Amino acid sequence: MEDRLRSEFDVDRACAELGYLNGQAVFAASDFLVAREFVPYEPLPPGKAVCAMLILDGLWATQLFREPGGLERMLQLYGQHATSCGDALRRLHQFTLEDHPERVSEVAAELLGTLLVPAEGGRQHYSFAAKFFHWHAPQHLPIVDSRARRAINMLQKACSQHRGVVLASTAEMWGETYVEEYGRWIAFYSSLIRALTKVDRERLLATDRESLPPDFSITNSLLRVLDKVFWHRGSPPSASTKAAPV
Repeated sequence: MEDRLRSEFDVDRACAELGYLNGQAVFAASDFLVAREFVPYEPLPPGKAVCAMLILDGLWATQLFREPGGLERMLQLYGQHATSCGDALRRLHQFTLEDHPERVSEVAAELLGTLLVPAEGGRQHYSFAAKFFHWHAPQHLPIVDSRARRAINMLQKACSQHRGVVLASTAEMWGETYVEEYGRWIAFYSSLIRALTKVDRERLLATDRESLPPDFSITNSLLRVLDKVFWHRGSPPSASTKAAPV
């Protein structure tokens, strides 16, 4: 399976896609503004948390703003669990995503479970929670969005992997909770990173770093770099790639 992933992924194409995306100021600035709100593997204090949620929701269109009181509710839930979130994040340092996906999934379940508490008549905001915690743990926790979902699903089908990341945006189609479905994303990125050679990993990271505009230069994790690639690949043919990631 890893040999198939390596051959189907196409690193040359990925590097070209990174150069194209990073060359657009709006895209690069979006990542830059979100990233500076977070200290990786540490919980956010209340003031920083509200800024981070507002910026993330506004720039990445996670739809939290559409639910009256949604931001306040997320802040309340996050604040209630800040200490346990910090403990969980720091445990991730013991594991790498490529070598210990099961252990990463265990920690991810704890973190996502703090925000994915159903409200009466409200959404669980799965994509928002995954994106929010990705920036807390950028080497371990993948971003969930519909465009990446489409591209990953296509790649897994090409590799004859039919029980991977599902195409539908709702996990319940197979009776799973969102937390359980998130494990599929962790397993996929773990397999892909493991499949890439050291040279390929270094090339992807270097391409990302060198193609960012100087004013918006940040050091991304390989996981974030790969997410950019799949977000680009999953765009509808008529969609503009000049928009910020959603």
